[in-house]
Amino acid sequence: MEFKSKFFLILMISIIFMFVGCGSAIKKDTVTTDNNTECLTNKNDASNTNKDSEKTTSNNTLKPKNEKSDSNANTSIQATKPTTSSKTSNLNNTKTKVSKNKSDNKTTKLVGFIGKVYDKDGKKYLTFDNVKFLTGKAAIEAAKKDGVAQKDENGKYFVWDDYYIVNSKKQFKTYKISENATFNLCVYLLYSQGNYSNASITQKTTYTKFKSSANSSSILCYITIKNNEIINVTQQYIP
Repeated sequence: MEFKSKFFLILMISIIFMFVGCGSAIKKDTVTTDNNTECLTNKNDASNTNKDSEKTTSNNTLKPKNEKSDSNANTSIQATKPTTSSKTSNLNNTKTKVSKNKSDNKTTKLVGFIGKVYDKDGKKYLTFDNVKFLTGKAAIEAAKKDGVAQKDENGKYFVWDDYYIVNSKKQFKTYKISENATFNLCVYLLYSQGNYSNASITQKTTYTKFKSSANSSSILCYITIKNNEIINVTQQYIP
């Protein structure tokens, strides 16, 4: 009976050791499985990291091409700018030339009849009908062309007082008178009494006297224009 009890006790202890050993093995397998799973996870992570790295490398490899393309585009844009600048420069040069032409100091001399002289907004103006004042042979030829030339007893053509005025179309234009303009009138207009044998002689006078005389009767004058302003008016005597 005592022997059976000892045998049974030993059997129980063996069974317990067997269960403990199996539990350790299961736990070890579980740990091994977990380790393997972790290794696989790390491997996958590493693989994904390598793939991401390859993508990044690929993108970085492509970027220089894009940058080069952008650089070429910028170069192309910059290349067009000088053309625009060149056009602008040419335009500026053209404008400068026009300005120089407008400020040309050349003078122009015309002959014609004064219409009226007046003041407006503190400035002086006159209206002027440009004509051709001809003398000598030129006057005779123009009169013959117009059919108004005269013949003497010898059949020779002539014009009265040796001058002829060609004015096919009356057209008065307005001109601004310079503040520094000078005026010259025949002496017969300047003096109520005078020697009319010298009537063709002109003398310098004031703007007021010139304005009064020009508005009283139609007088033939030479006008000198500079920078679009009249700088001188001189009467032309006609009998």
